[in-house]
Amino acid sequence: FANLCDLREQLPLVFEAPFQLKKFTRDQARIAITRPAQQFHLVVEGALVEQLLDALYADGIDPSELELVCYHLLMILSPTERFISQTTYASTGGVRAILEDFFEEALRRLPWRDRATAARLLREMVGPQQQRAVVTRERLLESTGVRPEILDRVVWELSDGGLVRPLVPDSADQLELTHDFVARAVAQRLPAKEERLRQVHLVLTRALRAYQERGALMSGEKLRGAEDAAEDLQLTAEEWEMIARSCLKLDMPLEPWLP
Repeated sequence: FANLCDLREQLPLVFEAPFQLKKFTRDQARIAITRPAQQFHLVVEGALVEQLLDALYADGIDPSELELVCYHLLMILSPTERFISQTTYASTGGVRAILEDFFEEALRRLPWRDRATAARLLREMVGPQQQRAVVTRERLLESTGVRPEILDRVVWELSDGGLVRPLVPDSADQLELTHDFVARAVAQRLPAKEERLRQVHLVLTRALRAYQERGALMSGEKLRGAEDAAEDLQLTAEEWEMIARSCLKLDMPLEPWLP
């Protein structure tokens, strides 16, 4: 049912009473593991249930992460096996390995030509605390510099792979990562320097928009916050003009920004 929103026009009544599935409590997650298993005549070892709850708990248990882990455990059983044990789970490397494998497999399925662009898009959807951040299509176009048709193609590929979703069904105007663990995986792939440059680039992109629209100059705080990355930036002529005028107005040195 992950793509049920695609049937909005054919099944409009389904969307008359939307329901947001929030994080499970331990008791709710325990039921979510054991009752579906019983329906298919499967037995999940009691100690494993508690081990999964401990591994997944973070101010509650994300239902989507629980689903991915349980599905993976089911898929590695042989056709005749009906018992999911701690030994079965140990062979996977644990929750972290299962979730990381999902992320890596989704990336591997991307066409080679789109992998670099996909990485840039994913990075834009990670907040400073390694959490999911909602981003607009417009911002992605500005920050990555890719053509609209390429952006739309790669967003579709990431969505099909289960890594990205629209904030509002049937609209690509606002996008976010599908899971918190995807945000963490993306953030951990970024070298510290690259992450710092990404943050500074985002600050400059927003400042430039304000400069273009209202003639607003950068504040001293923003200039000082970006100075340490200045030598690694490739500034456009308009960005340089904005920074130079801002420094002159605030009587701040231009030297850190000189090539």
